[in-house]
Amino acid sequence: MKVKGAEHERLRGLAARHGVTETELAALVLAAERGGWSDEQAYRSSRSVTPEAAIRIAGRRIARAGAYRAHRELVRSWLAKHWGKVMDMRRAGLSWRRVSAMIADEHGISISHSALQQYWRKWNEQS
Repeated sequence: MKVKGAEHERLRGLAARHGVTETELAALVLAAERGGWSDEQAYRSSRSVTPEAAIRIAGRRIARAGAYRAHRELVRSWLAKHWGKVMDMRRAGLSWRRVSAMIADEHGISISHSALQQYWRKWNEQS
């Protein structure tokens, strides 16, 4: 496998600094490109990307954002209905971490202990 031009010189410089072969670095570059990582990095660093790559990146970001919003709404609606159970667990002396683990085990709702504590703070401020 041969990498040409400026990219070849860049890889040679990296190889000399990090003590690895050019082939290993080229393999890493190819693996990153095939996994979509290089597209995302180019997009973030404002390097020019092809319109097709920009569309793929935007599609992945939109999908991730939609999944996050859906999960957040599921968690909020579940907590609103079952907040009494959560507070009963806390009154029984369970930590926020343990409460979070029990919710995940018993109800399949994944929520971090810090998010539970934040909800608790917000709801106490509103009361």
